[in-house]
This record gives sequence, C-alpha cells and structure tokens, in this order.
Amino acid sequence: MGRRPTIPRRSRSALVLGAGAIGLSCAYFLRRAGWDVRVVDRGRPGHGATWGTAGLLCPAHSQPVPGPGVVWKALRWMLREDSPFRIRWRADPELARWLFAFTRAATRARSEAGFGHLAALSGLSLRLFGELLERKRLDFFFERRGGWFVFLTDAGFHKAREEARWLGRRGFPVEALEGDAVREREPALNRTVRGGLFLGGDAHGFSLGFAESLARELERLGVTIETGLRARTLLFDGETVVGARLEDDGGAPVERTADETVIALGAWSPRLARTADIRLPIQPAKGYSATVRAFPGAPAIAVTVADRKVIITPFGDRVRFAGTLELAGFDPTLNRVRYRAVIEGARRVLRAEVPLDEETPWAGFRPLTPTSLPLIGRPSGRKGVLIAAGHGMLGFTQSLGTGKLIAEIATGAPPSVDPAPFRP
Repeated sequence: MGRRPTIPRRSRSALVLGAGAIGLSCAYFLRRAGWDVRVVDRGRPGHGATWGTAGLLCPAHSQPVPGPGVVWKALRWMLREDSPFRIRWRADPELARWLFAFTRAATRARSEAGFGHLAALSGLSLRLFGELLERKRLDFFFERRGGWFVFLTDAGFHKAREEARWLGRRGFPVEALEGDAVREREPALNRTVRGGLFLGGDAHGFSLGFAESLARELERLGVTIETGLRARTLLFDGETVVGARLEDDGGAPVERTADETVIALGAWSPRLARTADIRLPIQPAKGYSATVRAFPGAPAIAVTVADRKVIITPFGDRVRFAGTLELAGFDPTLNRVRYRAVIEGARRVLRAEVPLDEETPWAGFRPLTPTSLPLIGRPSGRKGVLIAAGHGMLGFTQSLGTGKLIAEIATGAPPSVDPAPFRP
C-alpha cells in the first residue's frame, strides 16, 4: 500500500485593524509565525498617533500614570491651561467610570505592581528592537546611548535620588548627578537644571521611520497592507468574530474576513470593540509635539524635563519636543496654549536658541487605560478577536513586545512575558 499523500495545512489568516506601531508589530510576528496577514487602516502606516511620539524606548521609566498623590496634583493642575495633565469635564458616563478606576489605581502598591508589568513588556520590546536592527530587517533612526531625566528644583532632585535607588534595586543602570555634573556630560543644558538621572540602558528612535520601515518589511514578507479603509463593525459567524465590515473613502462598504481579527486602532479601539459587546476602558489622551530642524547646541541624547513632563529627542536632522496629557474627548483642536507650553518647557533647560522657522506642530490621541496597563489578548467569552490597544504614551516603546505577545497568544506558544495583567 502506498503512502497517503500529504495534504498541506491551510495557513491561518489574520486581519489586523490599524497600521500604527502596534498593529504593524502584531502583523510582523503573526506573519513570522506562518499566518496569512492583512493590515487595514484609513491612513498611511505610522501616520496616526505613531507620527508624533517622543520616540523614547525607556523600560526604567514605565511608571503608570496613576500613583500616590497624582489625583490631588491633577485637581490642582486643572486650574492651569498649560498644565502637564488636564481633564476637561464633560457629561460622559464612560469618562466618569474611567476616572473612578483611575482613582482606585492611584495607590503605591498598585503603581509598583503596574510598573513591574509595564517594565517587563518595555524591556522585551527593547530587546526585540535590537534583534531586528542587528539582523538589518529595519532601517530607521535608532540610538541606544542612554537618556536623561532632569529636575528644576532641589526637592524634585532629592525625590529622584530615592527613585534612583529604587530603580537600582530592580536592576536598572542609573546614575544620580548634581547639576554641574549633568551639564558636564550634556553641555546643551543650562543652569536651571538642579540635577538629573542618567539611565544608561535607554534608547530612542524615530517612530514614523520605524513604522514605514516595518511596513516595507511586511510587504517583502507577503503581508497585504490596505489603506483608505475605515473599520465600522465586526463580522460574526454565530458568536465568533470572522472579520470586519469597512468603508472606503467613497463610502462604499467593504468586507474582510479572517480566522483572527486584531483590533489595534489606538484610541478608536473601544468604538469598534463595542460592536461585539466588548467594553474597553480607554480614553483618548491628547498629546502635542513640535518638530524642528536640528540646531547647534541640541542635546546629544533624549532629555526628559521631569517637572514639566516635556521630552526633547534628537532624531539626526531634526529635534522633537513632546508632552502634555489632556483628557478632552476626541477634540482634534491644537490648543495653542498647551502646545506652546511644550516648546517653552523644552526651551527652559536649553542653552541654545530653538529655531522655530520650520517647526511642524502635531496633536494626536494616545489611548490611555485607567491603570496605564495596555489591553493585550482575547476578551473573555469572545472567539476570533484579539485586542492590542491602550498603551498610552508607551505605544512605540512597547510595540514589538506587544506584537510578539499577540502572536504567542494567537498560536498558543509560551508567552515571553506574563499576559495575565494585560488581559482585556
């Protein structure tokens, strides 16, 4: 009797909704796992929230937004239009529930536990960035030479020394330096800096360049990327999600089906998930950035001005100032007061004048959960759908780690980090 011919097993298919850093990373690792993958977005890869990030890859500073004293500080900041964190009150039950959960999460115990989970995901992602760049799969601006967190008051720097010891006990390389020592290492900073932490394991990279480079690699690997399509509802076969109904730029309906549908639409993820009765506690947190041409006297590596919650990041031929967190719903308006506060917060610590003759302003929505932990995995009771959203200000930082974890969950492979804390 002859051997029975081998019938090739059909590759499983995945539909990834969202072509930002998170969605593209999910597509990459699913494709590497042998899946047929299609990515869909209304815009070009990387041109949503990924476009305007500060570009930090900083596992040591993966602290959740809620923590001891944050609620009272947020209440005080609400009186200032230019404050780093602002909530615009509105009659929205979802916002009320989110704020209640945020308040519950603002304890030391929950903050420290959240840091451990976020740092593990950020650390995984940073290792994956190094591996892909070493194998020359990606080509974008990336440097790993450490980063600065600087402080404008003695009280702030004193507290930072305690944080440095705390981070050191958890294995992060960190130095606490007085102002003169900081300026000796980074001459771009002026005398308003009272001290700083140097985090030797940090990196920074150009997030849009990453997304565009990863999209090219995906196409080389046979992944289909479609743009000009807006997701409207999920499709079902009984209780199982089997794809999504979309709409093209002309308003015509389009359907795409798959064995697994990954929702990676950032701040817009809850709207689509709701069509499957999935509630995602995500609020759009508006942030701002200004990108200027590189100038003499710019910092050599990324600098975070801790008191102002502003980040200065050099990207070769350009420098970006990024910051602020504003819960104002889906209001796309660029608030000039808050935008200028980002620029002024950066100028406050620099010796050199900042050229604003060719500045590129940006405002966009970061998807923020009340605990700051992203939602990664399969919602309870739902087959055929995976969530990869809610990364707040750490979307670029945690992109590759999230993509790998999604692929591991989809295939049943042993997870690289514990997925339980991120379960939707």
